[in-house]
Amino acid sequence: MKTMGAFLFAALFCAAIPAGAAGPLRLAGRTELPGYTGDFDHFAYDLQTRTLWLAAEDHGTLDVFDLDTGALRESLGGVVDTPHAVHYEPRKQRLIVTDSGGKAMATKVIGRGAPRIFRLAAPAADAMTFDASTGRLYVANGGRDAKLHKTWVSAFDPRTLKRFGDVAFDSEKVEGMAAEQKGNRLFVNVTGRNEIAVLDKRNLKLLATWPVAGAAENAPMAFDEERRRLFVITRKPWRMIVLDADTGATVASFAAPAKCDQVIWDAANRRIYAPGGEGFI
Repeated sequence: MKTMGAFLFAALFCAAIPAGAAGPLRLAGRTELPGYTGDFDHFAYDLQTRTLWLAAEDHGTLDVFDLDTGALRESLGGVVDTPHAVHYEPRKQRLIVTDSGGKAMATKVIGRGAPRIFRLAAPAADAMTFDASTGRLYVANGGRDAKLHKTWVSAFDPRTLKRFGDVAFDSEKVEGMAAEQKGNRLFVNVTGRNEIAVLDKRNLKLLATWPVAGAAENAPMAFDEERRRLFVITRKPWRMIVLDADTGATVASFAAPAKCDQVIWDAANRRIYAPGGEGFI
């Protein structure tokens, strides 16, 4: 997500608003970050400690904010190189951060307090998704940033760091993923092939492959499981493609903000959020 030294707090974290009662988005705050230019990537948060973590990709830091005020608590340098996705594991009080930079190019596990770093064997890791129904974490790694012609999706237990397995794709880029909570499927954007792979999330076996029609470089993904819809953002051109999650058929297509690097399905308010890199959602 492109930034110019600030990020905005919109009312996206207000899960208490009842379905159907949401008004327009409003600006809740703005945090200035002097000296920052370039890309931020993804967030994670912990409601209990009121903490927000930011993977400051081009700044090479993991930044910690107060979730209520937006104030920067600390900027952790030297623990990451090019961070992308962040997962907080509350039972172990640890962060798992995908990192495609530096010599390690690993998924890093960072304990709270004095940072203790463990490295998982997932080179040039980028996209990551947590499946609450199984407790598994799926990490895309390898590919172009690792100077490899294949990309893998690897499954881990975020508590024990046990690795369950891997599946390889003949693609230099794999990005957004989404897991069913009442089913066994994992949807994977195989970006380098303009396809969506449908996997059995338990054994990582390929169940189906769906082409993404009318656009290329499918990257972010969100899933409305109740209504059986996948929302996919493409980069050539910038579009939001809506697919039937049972058949893979395209059911709608809309213009998306340029440089959109994430799409969020808000089930409580039945809204899709597509933040753009040009300063608007």
